[in-house]
Amino acid sequence: MALMVCSALAACGGGGGSAVNTNPDPQAVTPITPSVTPGTNGHGTQGHNETGPQNGTSSDSRGQGSVAGGNAASGNSSQSSAGNGNQNGTTGGSTSTPGTGNGSGNTGSGASDAPVSITPLNLPGNDADPKSQKPTAAIVRILGQVRGPSAAANPASLRLPQGSTSIAYDRQDPPRIWVINPDQDSVSVLDSKTRTLLREIPLTVSGRTETAPEKPATEHGPRTLAIDNAGHVWVTNRHSGSISIIDPATMTVATRITLGIATQPYGVVAAPDGSGIWVSTLGSQELLQFDPVTHQLKQRMALGPEVRHLAIIADSKRLLASRFITPALPGESTLTPRTRGTGFRGGEVLLIDPARATLQRTIPLAVSTLEDTPIQGRGLPNYLGAAAISPDGRSAWIPSKQDNIQRGQGRDGQPLDFQSTVRAIVSNLDLQAATPAERPARRYDVDNSGQASAATYTPDGRYVLVALETSREISILNAATGTEVRRLDVQRTPQGIAVSPDGKQAAISNVMSRTVSFFDISALANDEPRAILPATATGTLKSAERMPAQLKRGKELFHDARDPRLARDRYMSCASCHSEGYGDGRVWDMSSLGEGLRKTISLQGHGGKKARLHWSGNFDEVQDFEQQIRALGGGSGLMPIGSFELNGRSLPLGTPKAGQSDDLDALAAYVNSLNRYAPSPYRNSDRSLTASAKVGESLFASKGCTTCHSNADLGGDGLTRHDIGTLKPASGKVQGEALTGLVAPGLRDAWYTAPYLHDGSADTLEAAIQAHNTNTFTAAELSSLAAYVRQIGNGQ
Repeated sequence: MALMVCSALAACGGGGGSAVNTNPDPQAVTPITPSVTPGTNGHGTQGHNETGPQNGTSSDSRGQGSVAGGNAASGNSSQSSAGNGNQNGTTGGSTSTPGTGNGSGNTGSGASDAPVSITPLNLPGNDADPKSQKPTAAIVRILGQVRGPSAAANPASLRLPQGSTSIAYDRQDPPRIWVINPDQDSVSVLDSKTRTLLREIPLTVSGRTETAPEKPATEHGPRTLAIDNAGHVWVTNRHSGSISIIDPATMTVATRITLGIATQPYGVVAAPDGSGIWVSTLGSQELLQFDPVTHQLKQRMALGPEVRHLAIIADSKRLLASRFITPALPGESTLTPRTRGTGFRGGEVLLIDPARATLQRTIPLAVSTLEDTPIQGRGLPNYLGAAAISPDGRSAWIPSKQDNIQRGQGRDGQPLDFQSTVRAIVSNLDLQAATPAERPARRYDVDNSGQASAATYTPDGRYVLVALETSREISILNAATGTEVRRLDVQRTPQGIAVSPDGKQAAISNVMSRTVSFFDISALANDEPRAILPATATGTLKSAERMPAQLKRGKELFHDARDPRLARDRYMSCASCHSEGYGDGRVWDMSSLGEGLRKTISLQGHGGKKARLHWSGNFDEVQDFEQQIRALGGGSGLMPIGSFELNGRSLPLGTPKAGQSDDLDALAAYVNSLNRYAPSPYRNSDRSLTASAKVGESLFASKGCTTCHSNADLGGDGLTRHDIGTLKPASGKVQGEALTGLVAPGLRDAWYTAPYLHDGSADTLEAAIQAHNTNTFTAAELSSLAAYVRQIGNGQ
């Protein structure tokens, strides 16, 4: 049996994408409200890194409708909420302040300012959902300073909307700029007046040795930051499943909150009224609210997959959460995807009531049906960034790209091309309407750019600044008219943008240049955008570059479309379809490239592991993407034209291209370095398989699944194609020849790469397994086998 359900290495036109959508109804987000019963304070030795055993008891360990993993800070307390049991052992020291509510998910208590480690992650007992269809909830541990300083709320007149971002100004005079260095595991602090680097802060708790009862990540992977009213900087760390809190006075990490290695915290915002810190998690698929002073978990709610970015209005009464990867359209696995009507969802922005942690409405972003021309195009909003909310809270702009899945030789008779496949857009929301909704007529299609990654308003609400990642630019929009008034050059991979509190300066985080670009934008106060002078740039690193030179160069090229060798007119980069090396969730019609319908493959975990790439095995080296750079992206190519056309090198399976271009080899080296599989959040909280998955593991062997999925990635070598009954006329060909089968993909990323199969025709793992004509299963066997595949991740 061949379980060909997810992905094999590709850079465009394979399979992979968003996490499994276990909540197909976007309105059915369930708030999980903690009990208000205070926990019992424990008494023990302060500063220990672990406590005694905790025996959890729970009939529904995920805690649907309740908070999983209660307050484990008790010395000897019997508690009945999901995930709680008897706990005996040391805790974070003797304290006089009660822990947070029983069942809140906190495993720490007290107001001690001394560095302490509260409890370890809960042990077996608080297990995943029995059928592994809902991820295990985050469990909170605190290392370092348990309690932060109190801070008065800002006057209402000084409050501004906040959005998750990689760069922000604080409230000092003059303000400092805080910026994330994702490849360095650090945060840098710059003086906004002198435009100089003050310090680079490593993301470890100062003076502490960090331990955890689970295998630690090799790096933190910081993603976004927020500054609370006391000036503390909260940083989400995707790879280590943690939050670092930086003391603004010492400029060191004072506290680290761990949530579990598989939770993948991503977006973070601080409520302007001081009521809480909000965090989104990609793994456990939750929205978490923390108290900014006690650091305890206050509220949580389920979000469904791929909600990365958050934004909150100035009065803190509404929160917007952007679903980064848009769910599959009805019929997207066919030649006729539907762009409206029954089953259509579109891009999704969740409108949430923060006071109750409940969903008020899902705001859909429509598919554009404008004619494809050199200055506009059709497409589905995808890769949604944080909302830029107007100071008055009446309007918001959503930066994203637009994927033209209506186009393709088999779909509308037109081949995918360099300027119509992906385009940068900024969509406008009306938040003051009785039913908040998108205003499609105000959507701005950004010409000559493929991805709008971040946006922010000026404090007076008159302009919106947008970071254009692929083209190394920022765009300035007139907020009233929704039109561009200026385009300005920055450096490589601008992914974050911030405006100073007085509105006179803009700072842009250029991730791959390791710099911040500064603009004096005071001319905007006089409506003179043309008077803005070119930027100056300041480096963000004091430490040595962590990436080897060849890999860094490859990553620069991976994210870039400004270089005409890579793309024509600054549209398409590798990252256009593979943000952070993952997939974009789309099914593309690749017929004009000699293939057929192909779902984009996630690259993460697959680097350098297969003899052949793509679903059809049509490439035998990453350097073969030179052909796609030329044929799809419109670039002139990284190889010299004479070398490309010599001795059959232009053919994907022809003479090897390796060694013909340093830059092409660097790009290949970077793609081959993407060998990280994300840990599955569907396992038990101690990282063990659930009982159902253990049964599925045995079935995986006894039913013959290992015949095709036999290597360390639980996939094939890419050389052998298998016909498992899923080929259709729309599956097309392989290099223009008859397609007789597909290569067996690895399964370790199955938990986050729904929908499945080469054309995305299976919404769930169960459906993907049933689609095989090589075996039959009982309902119980199917459930157990799907549970096992869903839980493999980077584990056994």
